[in-house]
Amino acid sequence: MSRYKRTIIKLSGELLGSNGVFDAQSIRSIAEQLIDCQGRGYEVGVVLGAGNICRGNELVSLGIDQVDADQMGMLATSINGIALASMIRKLGGRSQIIGSYQIPGVVLGFKRDEAIDALEGGQIIIFTGGTGNPLFTTDTAAVIRAVELGADVVLKGTKVDGVYSDDPMKNPDAHLYDRISFKEAVNQRLKVMDITALAILEQARIPLVVFNGYKKVIKQILSGEKIGTLVYP
Repeated sequence: MSRYKRTIIKLSGELLGSNGVFDAQSIRSIAEQLIDCQGRGYEVGVVLGAGNICRGNELVSLGIDQVDADQMGMLATSINGIALASMIRKLGGRSQIIGSYQIPGVVLGFKRDEAIDALEGGQIIIFTGGTGNPLFTTDTAAVIRAVELGADVVLKGTKVDGVYSDDPMKNPDAHLYDRISFKEAVNQRLKVMDITALAILEQARIPLVVFNGYKKVIKQILSGEKIGTLVYP
């Protein structure tokens, strides 16, 4: 039996193309997993980052204003959303792009009731545009959508297998947590999500699962298998 019915999945832009803007096999792999979940009756919304196209801190280092850099990043998430939705449709899935701001003919504007209807109707919803405001991360956008839409869980795909006690890329002795509370994650300053996002999830009492986005494990996580790190209220 499924453990989680409705989920919001946060995927970093790098998962769509780590060595360039896009990687065809990476996009296809993500799309195939989402379609598999769709076919099994899971209600799936996806929030995409844009690190494969542009990063705010890198733009700021070029002399671009922080607010302008954030706006550029939000626009870039729409490009990623179009790419993923296109692949889903090509492979026979049903997908809809909904953004924090509308792009006529391409991205629908967000309306809560319409988004819920689309999820219940079996559409894979790609949420773009972040929160629609500068200075907030796509992590925060993902958890806001989770609360608005009554998600059972938030999944966050990263480059590593879950939440570690230290950066596993730099410290081979870093410990991987099977589970940890929101309070412990904040107190230990672990790199899980930004503090705003964690606070929203804790208040809403929605669990978070951090997993390796390069591995095909989304279906297993939704079915209740212990993969990655469970961060709980």
